[in-house]
Amino acid sequence: MCSTFGFGFAVLAALVADGESILDRVYHMDRGYERIEEKLRGVGAQIMRMGNVFNPKEGETAAD
Repeated sequence: MCSTFGFGFAVLAALVADGESILDRVYHMDRGYERIEEKLRGVGAQIMRMGNVFNPKEGETAAD
């Protein structure tokens, strides 16, 4: 889970990490950062929205 403040640190860590990083519950990104996906792609991030991956609600699958 990422808070608004922690989201920035999580993204920075993900950008410099080797391999794949998954940030879960990033709804703060959608409401707090204008065109953030476009900006992150501009610095080399590959972003894929996957839904609720770690704790799907009852009746959902991880891919929902």
